[in-house]
Amino acid sequence: MRRNSWLGILSIALVLALAWGYTGYRQGVQHKNITENQYNRSLRDFASHLDQLETDLAKSKVASTTGQKVLYLSQAGSLSQSAVKNLSLLPADEAGLSYVSDFLNRAGDFTRSMAYRVSLGYNPTDEDEKTLGEIHDRLLLVNENVQDLVNRVDTDELAWVDKTNPWTWMVSLLKPGTAEASADSAEGPASSVRSGLDQLNASLQKLPPFSYVGEYESRTVREPLGLPK
Repeated sequence: MRRNSWLGILSIALVLALAWGYTGYRQGVQHKNITENQYNRSLRDFASHLDQLETDLAKSKVASTTGQKVLYLSQAGSLSQSAVKNLSLLPADEAGLSYVSDFLNRAGDFTRSMAYRVSLGYNPTDEDEKTLGEIHDRLLLVNENVQDLVNRVDTDELAWVDKTNPWTWMVSLLKPGTAEASADSAEGPASSVRSGLDQLNASLQKLPPFSYVGEYESRTVREPLGLPK
């Protein structure tokens, strides 16, 4: 009798454990699907904003009237802000996508500042046009890479993140810059969306910075202050 009671209790415990495990599995799958849907939406919004940003910058360079130039530059400034917000919702390493985000912030600041000055009657100089051209050229690189990632997500079912390697993570903690160097030296197509964004971040890091007079530029410190040599 006692043996039958124990068997009954164990059977009930087994059923409850299986039910709990199945519920946890379903919740995990649901969370994964929700996360990937959010990533998909953010990536597509990011790609759409970059595409329109590239178009508006190209139009601002050939605009024939002051009103048109102000319009396209203003739209470019707003699109840069939207792209930065989209970028912040995408998966990235702990270091983040600092150079991509920094580039978009500077591009937005420059175009907004230029739109305001042109609206007051300012005539852009050759140096201004050169800076605008540099921004547009770099944006072509960013846009091309992001559009390629979107296509690979659709056609190749590209993973969002690489499988975590604990040893690599520990090495990156002991040796700052390891992750950036790894992304910088990676060759061939990216194995995930995150690694593709990291490679893009590393490629922008190699380019020389462009300077201009603007709000973001004045608030950004290139070298740490107050530190000993």
